[in-house]
Amino acid sequence: LDEGEEALRAGDVERAEALIAQAVDEITLQPEFDGQKGEAARAMLEKVRLQRKRLAEARSQRIRDESQRRAADELERHARNEYQQVQTILRKSSEFLRQREYLKTIEACERILEIDPNNRVAKFWISDAKDQILRERRLKLIGDRVDAVKLSREKFTEASIPYEDAFVFPDEED
Repeated sequence: LDEGEEALRAGDVERAEALIAQAVDEITLQPEFDGQKGEAARAMLEKVRLQRKRLAEARSQRIRDESQRRAADELERHARNEYQQVQTILRKSSEFLRQREYLKTIEACERILEIDPNNRVAKFWISDAKDQILRERRLKLIGDRVDAVKLSREKFTEASIPYEDAFVFPDEED
C-alpha cells in the first residue's frame, strides 16, 4: 500500500493502481487486518482509478484536439492551394479572352467552376465568351450572305451580256 502511494506521488498512476489493487486483494483475503485500513485502501484504489480515468480522458482529448488542429491546417492548406489554382486559371482565361480565343476561355472557366462552383468571374466570362461566339457567328453569317448576294448579282450581270460569237468547244477550234 505504501509503495502504491509512492508511485501515485511519483505520477505513475498505472503502477500505483496495480500495487494498491494488490494490497486491497491481500487485505480482503486476510481477515486479521483492520477494517478501517481496508476501507482506506479501497478508497485509495477508487481515487487512483478515477485519476487514471481522468488522465485517459485528458489524453484522448489532447489527441482529438491535435487531430482537429491538423485537419483544420490541412483544410486551410487545401483552400490556399485551390485559391492559387483558381487565380492562375483566371489569369489564363483573361489572356484567352483578350486574344479572342473564346472556346479556350470557356474551357478554362469550366475548370475554375469545377474547383470553385460559385466563382462569379468564371460564370460571367463563360457567358461573355458564349455571347461573343454567337456574335462572331452572326457577323460571319451576315458577311457570307452579303458575299452571296454580290456573287449572284455578278453572275446575273455576266449572264445578261449577249454573246454574238457562237460557242466553240476547245477541241473543235480548227
